[in-house]
Amino acid sequence: MIELGISVEGQTEQEFVRKVLAPHLWNFGIDPRASIVNTRIDADGTRYKGGSVSVERAARNIRPLLGSFDWTTTFYDLYGFDDRRTDESADELEARLSDRLNNRRFIAYVQQYEFEALLFASPDAAERVFASTALRDALFGVSEGFATPEHINDSRETSPSHRLEAIFAIHLRRGYDKVVDGRLLLESAGLPAVRTRCPRFNAWLTRLESLAGT
Repeated sequence: MIELGISVEGQTEQEFVRKVLAPHLWNFGIDPRASIVNTRIDADGTRYKGGSVSVERAARNIRPLLGSFDWTTTFYDLYGFDDRRTDESADELEARLSDRLNNRRFIAYVQQYEFEALLFASPDAAERVFASTALRDALFGVSEGFATPEHINDSRETSPSHRLEAIFAIHLRRGYDKVVDGRLLLESAGLPAVRTRCPRFNAWLTRLESLAGT
């Protein structure tokens, strides 16, 4: 079994790795384990996990993983990088991460624009999980305005997570729970549906699957 370390931005991505990605990759002889980035360490040793990341902060968290796993990758949001340069793309951020680590067993991956973009890949999942055709239609109404869910943009008002907050408030009359709701929607959608609609995510997952032959 190939051991794969995945440095993730927060608990949402950690749950996705545990409950959705891991069962899939086990079929390929790959055991992925998620590690949430430490965003701050106080003088007394108290560690704070999750939240925004930077290339340097990511590198500090990734280096220990490189010596503990056969392969290491990342699952960060483009939206969450606080040192992102003006108009810097996900591909360019991945290149900066790769250059910073300079390790052939490291695979940089940055989700464009957010993890929540994946939830727009299969609006039917919302009806199955929450028994709400209105929620399904609202997700579909957003996704059909973009070439792929990964093109749903990164402004403070219209990022995927902000859109979900608004949609859940209107149609379910409650907030969107990033950890629980995100996992439930992706489990219901299934990876094949997400991969069909999200080409960057699919390319990353295809590369991870190929590690079994390395």
